[in-house]
Amino acid sequence: MWRFLDNWTGCAPWRDEKHLQVVLASDATPYKWGSFLVHQGKTKEFGDFWIQGQNSEEAIHVKEAFALLNTLKSVQSQLMDHRVDAFCDNMAVVKAWENQGGRDPSLNAVLKDIFYFTHEFNISLHVHFIASADNPADKESRRMSKADAKLSDEYWRFVEDKFGPHSIDLMALDSNVMLDSNGQPLKHFTPFPCKSSSGWKGDKWYDATSGGNPAWSLEVKNYLKAIQLEQAKSHVQQKQAKPLLLGKLKSVCEYLDARLQNPS
Repeated sequence: MWRFLDNWTGCAPWRDEKHLQVVLASDATPYKWGSFLVHQGKTKEFGDFWIQGQNSEEAIHVKEAFALLNTLKSVQSQLMDHRVDAFCDNMAVVKAWENQGGRDPSLNAVLKDIFYFTHEFNISLHVHFIASADNPADKESRRMSKADAKLSDEYWRFVEDKFGPHSIDLMALDSNVMLDSNGQPLKHFTPFPCKSSSGWKGDKWYDATSGGNPAWSLEVKNYLKAIQLEQAKSHVQQKQAKPLLLGKLKSVCEYLDARLQNPS
């Protein structure tokens, strides 16, 4: 598997001598992958369904490798220059990574993508085995929610023709994001990390990877501050106060009192 390194002329950057560690776990079921992340004392659970036609028909051990790859890509901005301890409950994936390949070409292809990912983000990845009963990502890989729903193709075409074209799906998942007229997924934000997300709720903005929540980026904050200052300096014309004579007020009150006593 690793013979492709014979012709590799790149270089790996020197990692800072400081203890930066991320612990994560991944799991896969026939219909969904799930992840559990521990970073800076905080935990996060996320996952998504397999996209029909991409890797939904793969064998379970290949799906376990895809689950690990999807997990890494989903939180790539938090993993740069870190040591990552990944836990997987599939021994085939663990042994294939330790032995730099296995007998299944499909599994080797996914592991090669993982290797290229770790090199791109300067990650020291260590894959460990964990029993399924102890895997914290098992729960997320089996969880169902209303966020998994999706408009049928027929109704989406109606909405697109009536109100489109659309350029953003706002809150969606990679598995149920709507497609534009060219069949490409719309730009979308997710409630938790996903590998194709343009940002996710509650996350910070990472300048190094241009990922995360854009609302946290310095550029957007400066723009909002400028708008607020402009609004604060805008001139609002005050209404001119008008005097109300007591004699006129008395006449109005007498008229209303008479109408109330004799509505006809």
